[in-house]
Amino acid sequence: MGTLMPVFEGTATQDGNKMHFNWQDNSGTGNAEDTDIAMLLIYNKDKETAVYDTEATLRSARHAELQLPSDWQDDELIAYLSFRSADGSCVANSIRLTVTVDQTDLPAPDQEVSALCTSSDRIPLYPKPKQPVINNVSVKDLTYYTLTGKPFQGRLYRTG
Repeated sequence: MGTLMPVFEGTATQDGNKMHFNWQDNSGTGNAEDTDIAMLLIYNKDKETAVYDTEATLRSARHAELQLPSDWQDDELIAYLSFRSADGSCVANSIRLTVTVDQTDLPAPDQEVSALCTSSDRIPLYPKPKQPVINNVSVKDLTYYTLTGKPFQGRLYRTG
């Protein structure tokens, strides 16, 4: 069991081939110091292997990145964050972070040329963009469910 104060809240966000770690700086709580060193680890459950950095940055930085192999894009990943004291005498228990995937860099479909299908009335159905932008803020997790027109070959298709 680690004797160094861990962080209690953190996030791990996958953005392409990088994993972004963020945490609250709790320096001054217990024996946590702003000079403690962050240790990052990503475990790939599908490939049963890990990448790590045991000297990523200081606790006070509140952010670090870890480069991922290019063939890990669609694999199930688990992130761990821990700290060690600057002199290496104390180590904190690691915490497991839920990995979220940042999809804000995905291009929106070209609505003019990407009809999903044609209804029985020969009207093309175009998808709505997956990341609408309102006042320069990308909206995540907005889902459109649109049932349209007459059935196509006996089925209604949901778009969006």
